[in-house]
Amino acid sequence: MTRARRPLAEAAADPTFQPRRSDVAALVGLLADADEAIADACESALLRVGPPAIPIALARLDDATPPLRGRLVRVLGRFAREAPELSATIVGLLGDDDPKARRNAIIAAGKLDDPTVSAALLERAAIEGSLPHLRSLAAALGKVGGADGLAWLEALDDRGDPELARIRAQALLIAGRSQTRGAAASTIVGERPSPRPLTVQLTARRGLEALLVDEWAALGLGRALFAEPGVVELRG
Repeated sequence: MTRARRPLAEAAADPTFQPRRSDVAALVGLLADADEAIADACESALLRVGPPAIPIALARLDDATPPLRGRLVRVLGRFAREAPELSATIVGLLGDDDPKARRNAIIAAGKLDDPTVSAALLERAAIEGSLPHLRSLAAALGKVGGADGLAWLEALDDRGDPELARIRAQALLIAGRSQTRGAAASTIVGERPSPRPLTVQLTARRGLEALLVDEWAALGLGRALFAEPGVVELRG
């Protein structure tokens, strides 16, 4: 006797459930469910199907309305990390009329390895008025880097919003590091002695400073001193 299959919404909630390709259309439809837990489970199930789910999701996107539209964009954005052909679709959704779809597109674009993304995000940032979307734009532009993105972040007014201020500060740090990595390569000539004494600071997890001091002393390369919580100074 063949055991009856569980309802798809129930099966999708099981992390061990491996959907069939024939389940994709129904799973996409369930993304519109008012119950977010069901929608999230179906999203995860679609990701387990992999690339075969992409064409069906794209087809439904054409006429999808909220909340399905925003959830489809989130699914496609997650697929886009491994499917570069979806980059143009994500970029095209940066100005979507559905706020949730637009925000999910912004978040997804910040994770793409595509040289056109930064300019598209900046174009959106120039006209975006929604505070939640500006937060997502700041985070995305911090990740994609670039001199123009860094300049936009530096000029961004946080509108007195603590969350935007926090995201902007973090994004500036990430973007600044990206710019530094992109600078001309430099090397350290390890066999050449320094013409003057050097002091170098190393960071460590708090509580492990003494271990770092002891390990450095064992190398016989100079003095290591506790400077402050999480920081050890090397002098030599």
